[in-house]
Order: sequence, then C-alpha cells, then structure tokens
Amino acid sequence: MAGVGKVIVWLFELPAWRIEQNSLTGASRWNRASDLVTRLLWRRSLRRATVVLTGSQATAAELEEALPGLDPPPRVLYPGLDPEFVPDRERPRQHLFHLGSADPRDNTGVALEAYALVRQRLPGAPHLIVAGGLGSRADGLRSRADALGIGDAVNMPGRVSDERLAELYAGAAVYVDPTLYEGFGYQVLEAMASGAPVVASNTTSIPEVVGEAGILCDPLSPAAFADAIVRVLSEPGLADELGRRGRERAALFTWERAARALATTIEEALHR
Repeated sequence: MAGVGKVIVWLFELPAWRIEQNSLTGASRWNRASDLVTRLLWRRSLRRATVVLTGSQATAAELEEALPGLDPPPRVLYPGLDPEFVPDRERPRQHLFHLGSADPRDNTGVALEAYALVRQRLPGAPHLIVAGGLGSRADGLRSRADALGIGDAVNMPGRVSDERLAELYAGAAVYVDPTLYEGFGYQVLEAMASGAPVVASNTTSIPEVVGEAGILCDPLSPAAFADAIVRVLSEPGLADELGRRGRERAALFTWERAARALATTIEEALHR
C-alpha cells in the first residue's frame, strides 16, 4: 500500500472460509491462484490499513484472533438494508422459504431434513421454496428431497430476480436459514424487514443481526429447526409477534446510519 495514502478497509468476513471451500470443491485454476495471492497478502494489507471496519462483532472477534495486536483494533460498522424489502400485507404467507446457493455454508440439506420432520408432524404444512443458484448441488438436493419423501412439496426455482426475491420473503410463513457461517447475515435481515418470521442459526453473525426477533437454533440439528418451525406454524400469535419484532429490528440497519458512521471514521483517519 506504499504511496496510496490512508486506507480504510471494510471487511465482512475473513478469506479463510472461501479459500478452504475452494480447496475442498476443486475450484478453477484462476480461483486457486487468486486464493494463493490472498493467503499471502491479506494479513499484511490489513496491518497497513489506517482503519479496519468489520460488518459484525463476529467478524471483528475472528479478525482479532487471526491478527492480534491490530492497531487500531477493528471496529464494527453494520451495513444498511435496501428499501425493496418491505412487508406486503396483501400477500398471504403461504410457503416456507430458504435462500441457498452453490456455497455449502448455506446448509440447505439441514433445511430439507428439518422440513421433512415438520411434514411428519404437520402434514398440511406449507410447501417449501428453495431459491438461489444452487449450481452443481441442485441435482443432489433434489434427490435428497425425494429420498426424504418431500420432493412433491419442495420447489427449487433456481436463481430469481430481485423483485421475485422480495415477493418470496414477503409471502413466507417462515424464513429458514441454517447457515454455517456468515460475516453479516443479510438474508435474515431481508426476511425480517419483509415481516417474515425467522428461524435461523445461532452461529457467527446471525445472533447479533437477529437479536430477540427470531428463533435461533443449532445449525447442525434438523430436529431443533423442525421444533422451531412447528412452533411458528402452530403457536397462536407467535408468527405475528416475530414478524413485528423482525420489522422493528431490521429498521435499525439503515444506510443513513452507516454513512454517518463511515464519515466519522474517515474524518478520524485523516487526522491519524
């Protein structure tokens, strides 16, 4: 960074997860080369930054463990939320929703296993929509749903438009997110802003994003997720209460607040 002046880095997650997953999944030669450069440079780059911001307390703690003695210590700056994620009171909440991807961190298999347990206890439970670009994992997940006996009740439309994504959140009776790792839990935040009751992981950044506005579970336990989903679907008033809490919680994450905090950080960095 010599000669580039003062630098502020806003880090949402450490590169370790991506590098490990690329290694396990046999990523392309270009990705492996990029990972090698990242592995060599990321610690040095952060040490030379004027200020390092993180997207969550979880990432800050992970960074302090990986890079002790960072001066000044990392500080948390939560991002804001895009305005298209809002409740739609005219839209019935008639499905369960999980947003996945080709990244194993999304833990879509646990979402399917939990849903199978829900259907055993509540045969009339809403169908499950699993959206997102699942890539090479799609066929395996469809086969898993069939093996669990829920293939006819699970819809996997693939990648959807931003407009359709907002509709899926707004129409969700429960948003299910058993993620294994998130530097910042954008998906649960979008779901809460849309008024969807949230059942999500109790790991990494998710608890600090959700607060008391959702039900948090062990991401390795389909039974715990199933119990929570059944509660939301069957306990009178719970879905409405979680939806209200979620909307209030999501309203705290604004770009105006983030911009003010960033402006203060820039001013401080200029005088370091």
